[in-house]
Amino acid sequence: MESTPYGGPFLSYYLWYFAKPGQTFRSLLKDRLRVRFAVFAVLIPAIGYAVMYLCGWRAGGAPSSFTPWLAIPIEQYFKYDVFIVAPSMILCWVLTSGVMQLLSPLFSGPGSFEDTATAL
Repeated sequence: MESTPYGGPFLSYYLWYFAKPGQTFRSLLKDRLRVRFAVFAVLIPAIGYAVMYLCGWRAGGAPSSFTPWLAIPIEQYFKYDVFIVAPSMILCWVLTSGVMQLLSPLFSGPGSFEDTATAL
């Protein structure tokens, strides 16, 4: 693993991002494990939301302040969200990275798809 000011492990990058985002991203983009760390960073909220929906489903909860946009009975909304949220977050991350990478030449943006996905 390459040497970084934060020691290199994922948790260091994740925590230092909140204190010094610019310096952290510059360091992260030089790390050979950057894509792996990016996947971990996307999985944290995906798993967190899945757990939240699992708890809501197990407690018999349902969305109360909005009408769900999916044609799912409101009583079973959290049950289905447990299985939908993580794949949709990962898919959105990959698609957003791809669209940004395709549009980057219009704005003279350098970098690879991996760099773009890592930054997102």
